[in-house]
Amino acid sequence: MNGSGHVLSGSRRETTTGTSEAVPAGPLDTGLDALKLALTGYLTALDAQWRELGPGPGAVVAAAGVRRVVGAEEAARFAELTAWQAAARSDESSARIVERTEPQASWHDDHLVRIAAALGLDDGERVTVAAAWWAETEPQFAVALGCAHDDAARRYASAGLLRLLLAPYGLRLPAAWEDGDRLVRGGVLAPGAGCDGPLRLTPTARRILAGCPEADVCPTEAPPARHDEVRLRLAEFLSAPSAVSPGVSGPVPQAAPAAAGRGVVEPHASRPGLAQRLATTAPAAAPLGGPIAAHAVAEPDLTAASGAKAADAPDPARGTAPAAIAEADLVALPGAKAADAPDPARGTAVAAHSTPSFAAPAAVAEADSVALSGAKAADVPDPVRGTAVAVHSEPSFAAPAAVAGADLVALSGAKAADAPDTRPGGAAGAGLPRVLAVPALGAVLLRGPADAGIAALAYAAVRAAGRIPVADGRSRAELSLLARTGAGVPVVPAAALGELGWREGDGPLVAVGAPGDAAVGAFAVDIAAADPAQRAAHWRTRLREAGFSDRQARAQGRELAARLAFGEEGIDAVVEALRAQRRWSPGPPRAADVWPAVRRTARHALHRLAAPVVPAFTLDDLVLAEDVRAQLEEVVAHVRLAPLVFDDWGFRRRMPRGQGVAALFSGPPGTGKTMAAEAVAGALEQDLYRVDLSAVVSKYIGETEKNLAAAFDEAENAAAVLFFDECEGLFGKRTEQRDAHDRWANLEVDFLLQRVESFTGLVVLATNKRAALDEAFLRRLRFSVRFDVPGVAARVELWRRCLPDRVPREGLDAEALARRELAGGSIANAALAAAFLAAREGGVVGPAQVATALRREYDKLGKAWTEAP
Repeated sequence: MNGSGHVLSGSRRETTTGTSEAVPAGPLDTGLDALKLALTGYLTALDAQWRELGPGPGAVVAAAGVRRVVGAEEAARFAELTAWQAAARSDESSARIVERTEPQASWHDDHLVRIAAALGLDDGERVTVAAAWWAETEPQFAVALGCAHDDAARRYASAGLLRLLLAPYGLRLPAAWEDGDRLVRGGVLAPGAGCDGPLRLTPTARRILAGCPEADVCPTEAPPARHDEVRLRLAEFLSAPSAVSPGVSGPVPQAAPAAAGRGVVEPHASRPGLAQRLATTAPAAAPLGGPIAAHAVAEPDLTAASGAKAADAPDPARGTAPAAIAEADLVALPGAKAADAPDPARGTAVAAHSTPSFAAPAAVAEADSVALSGAKAADVPDPVRGTAVAVHSEPSFAAPAAVAGADLVALSGAKAADAPDTRPGGAAGAGLPRVLAVPALGAVLLRGPADAGIAALAYAAVRAAGRIPVADGRSRAELSLLARTGAGVPVVPAAALGELGWREGDGPLVAVGAPGDAAVGAFAVDIAAADPAQRAAHWRTRLREAGFSDRQARAQGRELAARLAFGEEGIDAVVEALRAQRRWSPGPPRAADVWPAVRRTARHALHRLAAPVVPAFTLDDLVLAEDVRAQLEEVVAHVRLAPLVFDDWGFRRRMPRGQGVAALFSGPPGTGKTMAAEAVAGALEQDLYRVDLSAVVSKYIGETEKNLAAAFDEAENAAAVLFFDECEGLFGKRTEQRDAHDRWANLEVDFLLQRVESFTGLVVLATNKRAALDEAFLRRLRFSVRFDVPGVAARVELWRRCLPDRVPREGLDAEALARRELAGGSIANAALAAAFLAAREGGVVGPAQVATALRREYDKLGKAWTEAP
């Protein structure tokens, strides 16, 4: 059974009807025949040596280092079998282009062509790949290898054995395939085989040779609609037109530079890099700074040029390229005439004019043009039919391709007889495979917020390009093989770019990362976070899908978009949580369910730096002065009505910073500052997180600022209210710099001043030492609420509320108790202490228990106790 799954019977194939038909063999099959020929000759020579000397150790020793003499007929047969394009040229269907999404179309389609063209393998390397393949898939061939090793357990190909087998045919193989060799570096052979170890194919190479497409197991969620332009441009970049080899299902990536002396044209020193190519031909309004343009290479489907004449053909005797089109899609050149053909004596390129009639025979975008070895007259492109040049095996013919910047490569050894047949319907273009060339694409890094759908954008762009995204953590060599052969496009995290060391010749790769990630060897495309209008539109769409009415979706969408910094993925998660809730509790969706779903689905790590505080109070539970109550209600209104003021009334453009709300609650201890923060968070239906100073402050320089930055960032991600209790320790006044400690302490305050201003949520600062705060904070505060010791009327109400209705009491006078000047916290402590005293005594709460509790509270506060207030 060969790599395509057909059952071999000589040179015939069994069909599903039980009949058989003659079929052309592919390079893998002819490679097997060549290996069988070499194995047969080697084993025959060993057998003859043993027969000559008879049994015994002498025969074994004499057989060591036996030298075979290969006859001319056998050498010719071996050369025919290892000519990798011979089978592909055997019939006209070899020029057929197979679409990426279709299975292999005919028996001659052999994926060894795909790998060999991608990596620029020579004959010895191709035979080595075939040997590794057949050793794994053909048991009888494996048995023969065991005989050649003289060890039935070693039924595999080894570097030492192949070197011995193929040396008589002029193929010089290394004694061992090292990590830096092309087959290992290119992801075909697993590393570490050594000289006598098994040559194993990598899983990726094995799938390619077997014709098994990569499974698309990446998530299929559609990216946000606002990414459509980037998706289309990235897809255009990934599907840059390329020529494909016969039977290859997909583009064949550019051959890697071979060793010196193998006819490889070195890259031009002034060749533009990837970033320059991406930025040169885009419309001015493109958000990427330029379109992700397709590179100039031979199109998989070159259409015949209309009106081309014999005079339009290049002069092969002078070695000039048929056409030079650098960095452009291969399209018909409008208005080309006979006079527009390239001047062979001057090496000029075809000019673009105004009326159609001339199509470019071939164009290769990069200066890395691999020499086309062994080209014959029949292999030269036919400009009328638009066919390209095939790659063969004998040296002396350089690629007649247009390279970037119109640098034309001279055709080494070309003769006049090599000129293309310019007659309409000429035979030169019939049945020829396209030139094996692809653009050097390289890596693209998509950077954006974690919930902006960057990964979904990458997967969607790869699929739009007709490729398969692969994100399963393979080795660098296998990822490169995937990309270079067109079997898939690696999608990796940005952190892997430095380790991979990806180059343009490695093929296309897409990396995804966060803003600020290093674009190591990649062209960076920065994706902005969704603005409030985009978030509101996404909220409306998804809430309608969840069953909300248009009016509800519009109202909720505006408020949620203004108060939450969720990206599209975060919004989708909230809506999915709402749908899950409806499955558990059937019924129409309610607006009151949205915020609980937001809190359940918010993705953040705020718990590492702050402690969650479950709001236990409402604004109605607080006993406050009228002005303080009004200011707290204003804080809630500033958060809720932000869409109206900032968007509808235009304040967002006037105030690009300071759109969040910063409120300072100051006053003596026990006056209700923490309760007020809980009540505000409860009124907004948001979680409250109190910053844990032990987790934030660090003795190491710079770590405190990093922790504070993380706390603010995570609070925005969590849509939480950030609460700094006893904030004077972090927000204290800056001092004169007397030493390094002062300098770093001041830097902490400087950072907080900047971050509070850029924070988009609600941050509450509480202190009982307002004078200790740095004055620069006062300008950045939206509110400064003063909590004073309550008056007599407020204290009366506090005493009544601090003793629940179910508490047994007797002889208590709230007005008399309120004459003692205490803060609300002290009153609550005294009421609780009196209740415990009464519970211990088995009675009721009376004046005696309250007096004892008050006396102890006075002692804590350092006040003198008197019986009569």
